[in-house]
Amino acid sequence: PEEELVRPATPPAPCTPPLDDALACQLTRGIAQIEELAAIDTSLSRVLARLEATVSDKEREVATLTEKLDEVQRSFEDTIAAYRATARCREMKHALGVARLHEVAQRQWQAEEEYRRQWLTALEDSEALALRGRARADRVEAQHREANRH
Repeated sequence: PEEELVRPATPPAPCTPPLDDALACQLTRGIAQIEELAAIDTSLSRVLARLEATVSDKEREVATLTEKLDEVQRSFEDTIAAYRATARCREMKHALGVARLHEVAQRQWQAEEEYRRQWLTALEDSEALALRGRARADRVEAQHREANRH
């Protein structure tokens, strides 16, 4: 830095060896510091370039991961939709099964009612037949008694 350079308060007299040596030493140190700073600048430029490349790589990775996350989310939503559809199908199947069971029970009840009706009709018919048979038997018996009396 310039502050480290020694500047005489008055213009220097023609070069004297000790002054020339001090200036040369300061100049050499200054040049060395400039070269060191240039090397540091070059090194920092390389580091910065690597960091920029790393940031670009990371941005690409983030974009790729975001796409994959979106894909996973869509797949998850599709899975949830399929699960809901399956659940609705199960509910409908259950409802249909219950409706079918109800229908079968209704038909069975109707068949049992028809069987009871037919059975009652047959019973009534057989009772009527039995009464007619009994009446006929009574008439025949009365006729036999009448015929046996004469």
